[in-house]
Formats: sequence, structure tokens, C-alpha cells
Amino acid sequence: MCFDFEKKHEFLTGSHGKDTWVIMYESDYKSNKYHYGMYSALADLETCEKSLNSASWDLLASGGLPSFVEHLDENGEWIRNYVGYDNTDFERLIYLRDFKNIVEGYVEVSEEFRLFHNLYYDSVNNRYLDFDDCGDFIEVIKITKK
Repeated sequence: MCFDFEKKHEFLTGSHGKDTWVIMYESDYKSNKYHYGMYSALADLETCEKSLNSASWDLLASGGLPSFVEHLDENGEWIRNYVGYDNTDFERLIYLRDFKNIVEGYVEVSEEFRLFHNLYYDSVNNRYLDFDDCGDFIEVIKITKK
């Protein structure tokens, strides 16, 4: 069985974003079958237009976490700077956590997004919930494995 590019293209240009659920991250990389992935983030219209007119990668699914960057200054001295979260025009909604295959990685939802929307994490069902005025839960985010 091979990857059906036409079917994926039809989904992305058709119903994706119009259905009740929006896929924010999907990857087949570790299955060794097709090697495709989809990663979403928020951006303003100007950033989207600029991004769509460029063939380069604007955002990598594996990036975005704080780190140190080292470089040589004009005198040949090493400079080390702490860099916080992405310094891009994109707002990540998820982060891919990887622990060098020592323990299993997972998808983490942006803390800012969770706090802003006051979401409750249901660890039994691996989902985030909001609650309506009657106290009934509303499933907002669900994290599934293929």
C-alpha cells in the first residue's frame, strides 16, 4: 500500500478546518511506511501569505523549546545565549516532547493555550476539557495515537 497523496490533498483543501475537529499534528514518520507529517500553528494573515510564498520550512514540528545557542564573536570568543521559546511569527499550539528514546515521547499542548482557556486535563482519556454553564464537560482537545 502506498501513500495516497491525492486523498490527503483533497482532505487538506476540502474538509480540514471545516469539520468539528481539526488535526493539529499528524505524523507517519516512525511507521517507516510513508514518511509524511502535518504540523499546525497560529499565525496572522501576513505571516501566512509570506510563508505560502516561500519554499523553505518556517516551522519544524520538533523545535520551539528553550535552548542555548553558541556562536563565535568577532574576536573568536565563544558566546552562549539563552533563547526562550520560538522567536518566530508563529504561535505553537503543541510541542513534541522527545527524551532520546529513554522513555516514550508525547505531544504536549501549549501551556499558554491551556491556561488561557482554563482547560482540565483528563489523564485517563488523554484529553482536555472545558465545562459549560451547567457543569457538563466539553471535549476540546483529544490526543490519539494511530
